[in-house]
Amino acid sequence: MNYIKKIFQYVGIRKTYLGAIMVLMLILLVACGSGDVAVDDNGMVSGNSDIENGGDNESGVDESDALDEQSSEINELKVEDIDWYVEESILDGQKFLSLNYTNKSNYTIMDVEITFKQKEGVTKEQLAAFDEYKELREFTDDEVADIYILGYNRKCASPGETVKDSPLVLNGTYYIADDMAQYEVMEPETISVAFIGSDDKGYVMYYDYKSQVYGSSTHDGTDIQQWSEKELAKMVDMPDCPAIRVDEDDDDSFWFTAYGISKEMYKEYVEGLKNSGYTEEADEDDNSYEAENADGVKVDVSYTVVEESMDVSVEKE
Repeated sequence: MNYIKKIFQYVGIRKTYLGAIMVLMLILLVACGSGDVAVDDNGMVSGNSDIENGGDNESGVDESDALDEQSSEINELKVEDIDWYVEESILDGQKFLSLNYTNKSNYTIMDVEITFKQKEGVTKEQLAAFDEYKELREFTDDEVADIYILGYNRKCASPGETVKDSPLVLNGTYYIADDMAQYEVMEPETISVAFIGSDDKGYVMYYDYKSQVYGSSTHDGTDIQQWSEKELAKMVDMPDCPAIRVDEDDDDSFWFTAYGISKEMYKEYVEGLKNSGYTEEADEDDNSYEAENADGVKVDVSYTVVEESMDVSVEKE
C-alpha cells in the first residue's frame, strides 16, 4: 500500500485540515481582540499583547502588575510538563507515526504541536526514506533536504492523562509519516502548547529547543468558551466541553466547533438533537448527523476522531 495518504482519509473526517496552523491557536488568538499575531513558515504562532489604556481603571488594580501576574502563570508551564514520545500506531488499518504525550502539569492541555527538523549530517541514504514522497511531489534533492515533520495532538488532556493516536505529517501537509526511518533523521525544533490557566482562560506557551528559550503568543488569557445570544444558537445546546469556537454567527447561519469531545459525548449530543425534534430528512453515519426540525431549521454535526472535536452548523431557510 502506498504509504502516502491524506491524513484524514482513513478516519472519515469531512472538514478541511488547516495544515500547520494550530486550530486551537486560532481559538486563543485570532478569535480574540487582543495582541498582534503572526504565523511563521512552520506554522508556529508568535505575537504580543498589551492591555489597552483607554478609559478609567475602575478595578483599582495596577494593569502592569496584572500583566506580570498573568505572564508568570504562563511561565509556570514548562517543556518538561509535556512528556511526549513518538511511536508507530494503527487506526482503521492504516499505519502511521503518532505523537503521544502525558500531561504532567497542573493544567488542562488543549493542544500540543511540535516541529521536527532534520539533524545535521543526514546522509543521502537516510533521506531515501522520503523517496516515495519525493517522487509524488517532484522534489529536487535540495527540497528533500528541507523536508520537516509536524507532529500535533489536539486531544484535550487533564493533569496526569495520556493522549495518543495523533499523526505526524510531512511538511505540515495532508501526508502522514508512517516510517520510523523518517522520524529517526529528525530532532525537535520548537513546541507549542495551548492550555487552560487557573483562571479558566486560554494561554499559549512555546519553546525553542536549540536556544532553550520560552515564549508566549499572548500575555493576557483569552476566553475559550464562545457562544452567541442570537436565536439560532438557542435552537441547540451549548456543549459542556473545555473549549468552543464560534466560526459563523448571523441570522441565518450559526456554526461552532467544540473541542475535547469524546465519541460518547458526540453520540449523546446527537441523541439530544433527536429528542429536540431534529429528526426529519435525517442522514446519519458513524461520525455525522444531519436533520431538520418541523420548522425547517437544519442541523449538521460532524465528529473528528483524531482531534476529538465536533463541528455543528445550524441553518434556517
